[in-house]
Amino acid sequence: MCARAVGCGVRGHGRRAGGSGLRRHADRVVSELVAEYGRADCIRRRWPCDPDTYDRLRATFGSVGVAGGAGALVTDADGRVLLVRYEGEAEWSDPGTVRRPDESMAECADRAVREATGVECTVTDLAQIHLLFAEDDTGRKPVPRPFALFVARHESGEPRDVGDGVEAARWWEKFPEALRYEELRELR
Repeated sequence: MCARAVGCGVRGHGRRAGGSGLRRHADRVVSELVAEYGRADCIRRRWPCDPDTYDRLRATFGSVGVAGGAGALVTDADGRVLLVRYEGEAEWSDPGTVRRPDESMAECADRAVREATGVECTVTDLAQIHLLFAEDDTGRKPVPRPFALFVARHESGEPRDVGDGVEAARWWEKFPEALRYEELRELR
């Protein structure tokens, strides 16, 4: 873990990240998370997307003033982890969603779990900060998307495939082979 989000800011990421407002917002989100939780693994990566998705990300930030989202890796009393598989995808991942203007990243993660699986949880800590740089094939500057991954404790409910494009939700004793991103394995 890094004591500060060193290397997790948007400056210095290949071509300058698109939109100074988005860069400042992403840096502020990372700084606020580190100030509140103290430590977090910092993961930076490029995220290839089509031009329509790129435009939608920029427009969303312009209209609501927030970018990114959060998710949670929920563990139950037996040590199993809650994972979801979204429609049209082969890999499993933590339940996650886009942050709303009126909520913290932890509140976003809690809502993501509840809406996607029907499970109630308590967010206990920040595990990872993912700084994704959305890039399309038009040569425009990357759009930074901060994503906070929390760890959480199961409180009540059993997973059901309830929403947010979820095709399946279930408890796992061990991580499946097909994970959306390998950094999840580091949390076990």
